[in-house]
This record gives sequence, structure tokens and C-alpha cells, in this order.
Amino acid sequence: MLLPPAANVRYVGFTHSQSKDLKISLYGSTLADTWNQYYAGAKTKLPLGEDFDL
Repeated sequence: MLLPPAANVRYVGFTHSQSKDLKISLYGSTLADTWNQYYAGAKTKLPLGEDFDL
């Protein structure tokens, strides 16, 4: 199988931090008319007391 030229690969995304405890990410990529992939995520920290975080 031959891969298409690199000019047909596209990738874009960003990560934004609302605060030190919340981070939001969005990413997308495509390979010519062969492959599309998307990602959305959120990361947060929840305190479980003085000494622990989840």
C-alpha cells in the first residue's frame, strides 16, 4: 500500500486551561480521503481532602 503525499495530511488542535484545575482539549486530523480522527477531552482535579486529589 502506498501512502499519499504528506501534503494531504492535516492536523489541527488546541488545549485551553480555564484554571489550574480545568483543561479542555480539541484536536482533529485527516489523511487525504482515507482517515478522519477527532478528539475532545476535559481534565479536572477534584479535591478529596487536604492531602488527596482525584
